[in-house]
Amino acid sequence: LKKAGVLESMQSFREAYVITSALYKRYPFSSKLRNTYLEQVLASGRYFNKMQQTDSALSEFSKVLALSPADSNALMYTINILNEKKAYDTALTLIDRGREHYPESEYFLLKKAVVLENKASYLDAFKAADSTAKLFPSLKNREYADYLRSRTFKNQVGMQFLYSVLDTGSQTSLQYLHYLSKGSIAARLNFAGRNTGTGLQMELESYYKHNPRYYSYANIGISIKIVFPQWKLGYSLFHNFAKGWEAELGARYLWFKQDQSGIFSIVGSGAKYFGDFWANLRYFLISSGNSSLYHAATLNIRQYLNDKTDYLSAAFGIGNSPDEFSRNFRLPANLGITTYSIGMGYAHTMQYRNTVSISGNWYNQQLTSGTFRNQYDIFFSFLRKF
Repeated sequence: LKKAGVLESMQSFREAYVITSALYKRYPFSSKLRNTYLEQVLASGRYFNKMQQTDSALSEFSKVLALSPADSNALMYTINILNEKKAYDTALTLIDRGREHYPESEYFLLKKAVVLENKASYLDAFKAADSTAKLFPSLKNREYADYLRSRTFKNQVGMQFLYSVLDTGSQTSLQYLHYLSKGSIAARLNFAGRNTGTGLQMELESYYKHNPRYYSYANIGISIKIVFPQWKLGYSLFHNFAKGWEAELGARYLWFKQDQSGIFSIVGSGAKYFGDFWANLRYFLISSGNSSLYHAATLNIRQYLNDKTDYLSAAFGIGNSPDEFSRNFRLPANLGITTYSIGMGYAHTMQYRNTVSISGNWYNQQLTSGTFRNQYDIFFSFLRKF
């Protein structure tokens, strides 16, 4: 037994528990030998787990559980490894065993919610997290339960309001969005009142996840009034790279009834996460059909707050982009005008369900006469999942 202790201190755990295992078989009524053997096997499993040799670690923890099925440390380590290996059903079986032996333990109930979330069983995950929050009240547990509840919602409704000071116009949007297993599809109704009249635009917008690396964005809009482009079409393909990088390649097309002209754009962007910050640089190459090419670029930066439920935003732009919500109806007239823009905003999410955002933008345009004009936009949005 002394030799096994020396080997254990040298971190030769397997050699140590070979000795204590033989001793325990000779003296099966010795609780000291039993406990020493279990501690050495558990230490061996922890060592392999630290070295990321998870199969060897599982083998060691299974030896502990074979002799002591309710060993809390062996249960916890095994559940964590099985969760990482996506062996969710086996992990849940061990979690239920842990809850049976340790009904007052917060760990096993909360871990059940985590494993069910990874299994995409969001309703059952919410029930487990909600029970955790009730039995072990804390802000962290309540927020996790609210987050899982939000994953059970399949629909979203919202209202957006834009007030633009140039021709003193305003624009209101009503939106309905439905979440799909691999994305979402939204229908939006836009109302606008400007000094050129009032108008109505109908939009359909969709995001679709092809696989963990690629997803698509598509948009189509139609209007019968000149306060909107008559036709609006857009598509982008996004690719996620390692270390938080993302790239986009797409196209936009706008058709204007009043000018009987179309504007086609190619868009490309790059985005990157830097800790709590996210930055996106987007470039547009624009053709108006008169053999002239125009350029526009925007830089958007966000700082995420409160575990990325809220964020502050800043935007900088040069040129006239077809994606500008308040100004694309003027795009044929604005393409030749040098324009700079700057804006900032804030978005706040409550219980992972209700999102309120507000932003302001300032556009400075240099006219051909050598004079300048300014446009100011205030944008408000409210979205609710259900």
